[in-house]
Amino acid sequence: MAGRDLFNRYEKIICFAVKLAKCFPKKIRQKKLETARYRNGKLGIVVRYIWLASLAKKCGKNVAVFPMCLIKSPENLVIGDNVSIQSMCVLACAGGIDIGNNVSIAYGTTVLSTTHTFDSVEVPIKYQPIELKHTRICDDVWIGCNATIIGGSVVNEGCVVGANSTVTKDIPAYSVAAGSPARIIKVRGKILRGGYKSIVNFIA
Repeated sequence: MAGRDLFNRYEKIICFAVKLAKCFPKKIRQKKLETARYRNGKLGIVVRYIWLASLAKKCGKNVAVFPMCLIKSPENLVIGDNVSIQSMCVLACAGGIDIGNNVSIAYGTTVLSTTHTFDSVEVPIKYQPIELKHTRICDDVWIGCNATIIGGSVVNEGCVVGANSTVTKDIPAYSVAAGSPARIIKVRGKILRGGYKSIVNFIA
């Protein structure tokens, strides 16, 4: 049975568990989410969902977070329905991360929402201020293994990001992007919403 069907079958129980989880202090919920990283199987996915949904700014239905994922500052995470985040992914949400519906994030992907500033040469970079950069992954996106989404980027609707790619700027809708830094290598389908002008601007 597919994960979506399982979630629908047990949705009332899961949602009740989320409400109960919200009764715990935030620090306890954060600790429970962290320790749940190591749980395997379907039970692990359910347990992680309960604690994540109790912490996130918004968490949709049927969100599957697989073992060994690290989600930092989950209170700044917005996540839609039918999302899978495979093992070993890192979501650093301090600057805000929005993930749409029907998104697949493959193994080892890193999604950032901050960056170090480095303007001063008098102060070591590690002690300079952190800049918050809101990151957005829109609906119907597939991100390949070991990709990195740099803070402030927008991966628009219907995009595919190739394995080992580094996204450093916005990707137009229905594009296939690959490389480091990522470049458009293909457009999905015959019609690109928003027109071909956005592709030209991206490549330029």
